[in-house]
Amino acid sequence: MLVFLAKRGVNMVRWHGQIIAKTDNNALKNIDEQARQQLWQYVAAMKKEGIYLTISPYYANAVKNQENWQIPRDSEKLSGLLFFDPELQKAYKNWLKELLIPVNPYTGIPLKDEAAIAIIQLQNEDSLLFWTFKNLKGRDLELLSNQYRDWLINKYGSLEEVIKEWKNVSIKGENIKAGKIKFYSIWHLTKEQNPNSGTGKRYADQIQFLTETMYNFNQEMKRFLREEIGAKQLINAGNWKTADPIKLNDAERYSYTATEVIGVNRYYNGGIHEGKYSDWAIVNGDKFTNRSVLLNPSSFPLNLKQVANYPMIIPESSWVPPLGYQSEAPFLVSIFQSLTGIDGFYWFAMKEPQWREPSSANGYRPSLGKWV
Repeated sequence: MLVFLAKRGVNMVRWHGQIIAKTDNNALKNIDEQARQQLWQYVAAMKKEGIYLTISPYYANAVKNQENWQIPRDSEKLSGLLFFDPELQKAYKNWLKELLIPVNPYTGIPLKDEAAIAIIQLQNEDSLLFWTFKNLKGRDLELLSNQYRDWLINKYGSLEEVIKEWKNVSIKGENIKAGKIKFYSIWHLTKEQNPNSGTGKRYADQIQFLTETMYNFNQEMKRFLREEIGAKQLINAGNWKTADPIKLNDAERYSYTATEVIGVNRYYNGGIHEGKYSDWAIVNGDKFTNRSVLLNPSSFPLNLKQVANYPMIIPESSWVPPLGYQSEAPFLVSIFQSLTGIDGFYWFAMKEPQWREPSSANGYRPSLGKWV
């Protein structure tokens, strides 16, 4: 398979794994040694054929929580927590050490020194500016709220000044004077608001705080990788979207500028899709439009606003099955990648070295049937 790819000019593939230990009763700091073994083998095989790797070792939404971790405390998933939870960040740093420092037995070189690894992605599809923000609950949300309080005091000098700046606008159930501050839902941040009103100023402060929280995490992980681990690869902070591309995407992209590479996962699904698994899987009984992207250019994955002076990659993409126009994808991507200057485009990821039965990230779906 790798010889096949190399002969056809493929010069980089993406390894999308999950480095957290998957078996029950493992400590949060432990890694999945089998996943590391697989990555070691991949690096050696790719290197032999002159193919670089982008590695994606952490996907919060796919983690199966374990009770003994005691994280998350009250939320159902880890989504969002890595940006602000000190305990999870401590475990995450240990995962990176265990992944990058040991010597790869198939090459004799630690991954931190491996020239065949071009890009390290810090995490996959997570953001404090996406709808999953609503899943933060209880003590997890309280931890972030306390950080917000401290941030506001640092910005305005005191909580009394915060109240004055916000023109006494408050959210039901909060007590700003006592340091109990609530967040607006992400839905609110997608709505128009007079920027000079108290509510408008609260919106702006919440967006700035969440953005800086993500930026500071990305900056610290870059420092950690460079100074404490000694990793030499380019670093990509994130690859996700927000609840509102017009109002929030610039903030999201700014948070990535703490590292060297900007990324965004973007798929083409043919237009309208109505169904239980809307936006990620078309199944029997769904309604969807089977349109060529040439008739729907605003949805073309490479139709992106890029950040000046930063390389841009699309780490995940596809023309989603069962679209009848999938054959147009490689041709159009090839042409418009050259025209737009997008630096890298990946057809999701490669995990199996040989043939793999068609499947989605969440298992087999009927829409894949025509390929079986």
